[in-house]
Amino acid sequence: MSDSAPIPTAAPGRSSDRPGSVRAPTIQRVVRLRGMEIEPTGQTGPMSVVKINAITIPEGMGPQLEGRFAGRAKMVESFEGFEDFQLLRPVEGESRYFVYTRWASEENFQAWMNSQDFSKGHGTGQADGNTDADGEQARKPVAQGADLMSFEVVEHVVKGA
Repeated sequence: MSDSAPIPTAAPGRSSDRPGSVRAPTIQRVVRLRGMEIEPTGQTGPMSVVKINAITIPEGMGPQLEGRFAGRAKMVESFEGFEDFQLLRPVEGESRYFVYTRWASEENFQAWMNSQDFSKGHGTGQADGNTDADGEQARKPVAQGADLMSFEVVEHVVKGA
């Protein structure tokens, strides 16, 4: 017995076998069966977790923040359980930057948070060029504050999947 039913792939009121009909995008839904999650690929296991860090910065400091993230992008990319990263620049109605990361599990995220690579990238900032020319003193952080939000992926739609 499942908690969710498949979603039809044909647009409402249209048959996919009629000439000229238009198919809606296919949406894959995870089925939960007795506490186990079955993904459309047939794999079982826990769902990904998403962490969104909302970063408040002083006006005009966006390019510096973006540069620092670009300088340390490779550090997280090779970490076990890492799946996705996006740095979202505010455009309208929001002044904070959002850092979106997706992880295979909460344990993978916590391991990253407790790693030396995380400390290098967030503590002294040396990994992102956050030092003076002589390499001795770290520059001040760009962020004035940050709020970490946690989510569990319930549904993931990918175009063409």
